[in-house]
Amino acid sequence: MLMNVLILIITFVFAVESLCFFPCNRLEVGIYYKVNNPGKNRISQFNCKHPSLVFTPERGETRECFEQNGPFRVQRFQGNKFRCVKNMAIDPSGTMSVTYTKPFRTYYKTPTLCEVCGAPDRWSVAIFAAQGFSRHRALRVKVPPIGCNVPKDCHITNPYTDVPCNGCEPKDEDLCCRGCQIQRNQY
Repeated sequence: MLMNVLILIITFVFAVESLCFFPCNRLEVGIYYKVNNPGKNRISQFNCKHPSLVFTPERGETRECFEQNGPFRVQRFQGNKFRCVKNMAIDPSGTMSVTYTKPFRTYYKTPTLCEVCGAPDRWSVAIFAAQGFSRHRALRVKVPPIGCNVPKDCHITNPYTDVPCNGCEPKDEDLCCRGCQIQRNQY
């Protein structure tokens, strides 16, 4: 009995840690400012110790990277609010990032990535710059188009606006971040 419980706990810990991580460049740089939202200077803090969480200190909010498929991630907030995010890193050093997001929606049961990313909400653009990077310089960057807007293997809901991904889109590998040297499960 004790062995079964131990196996269940170990399986749960590894399964939870393998669900979703934020991109390495975000984890390694740490602090980002949203630059295309005048007067609101939202800060996002990423951390190598908790690669699946992002913290916004001015609001005291923590968001979880819940599930991912290629460049798409589902963020969870307050337990039952989810949104789809597509990261478009435009600078390999991680000093700038363009993120397409959908608004948070409340779900009464845990949704799939396809349900969240396939929701009829419009995508909005967020431009993030690393701490110390010039806001004016960041705002001059040409924002790339979203390209495909439906994750691979998800159903097309609107054939006029949905552009399916084929699985060959660039994605950020986030399991072996050079600058983090994440040591897992030291309990």
